[in-house]
Amino acid sequence: MINDLEKQISELEAQFKQLKAFNDIEMSEPIEQVESPNEPNEDTPQDNFADFVGYLKSSFDQAVVWHHQTNVYSMHKALNSFYDGILDLTDGLVESVSGIYGRPVDYAIIQPINYQNPEQVMAYFQECYKEIQDDRTTIYQETWIQNQVDEIATLFAETIYLLSLNK
Repeated sequence: MINDLEKQISELEAQFKQLKAFNDIEMSEPIEQVESPNEPNEDTPQDNFADFVGYLKSSFDQAVVWHHQTNVYSMHKALNSFYDGILDLTDGLVESVSGIYGRPVDYAIIQPINYQNPEQVMAYFQECYKEIQDDRTTIYQETWIQNQVDEIATLFAETIYLLSLNK
């Protein structure tokens, strides 16, 4: 059982890394260019933000798939609450950032995987929380943007708690 869980975690980590492999993502023309001379061109906050948006959109798609496939009622409800919340939070983040920096374009969506067991779902949301905390340092650092990322992280943390009630 532990080996299966470790294998699932490895597969999820590989999928997450796949999203980060897209370095050629472009943003539409921003109102104001913010560049740092120390950052390489292919790893800008704009590129990282597009990756971040793709990651959040992927979590929505994954939650919907598992919501429809699970036979655990409390998980079904927790996933429903998550995908309702992440849709609004992601939309608000993208729209507000787009007003200053331009719209993210060409972000990648990770293909959802089928439901196997509650441990898989818990591991996925724990990994997502960790990735959000890591990736937030690579996107725009304005307080109002980071506050929205805090709300997104809060939703993931709450979902992890609700999923833990399935045991």
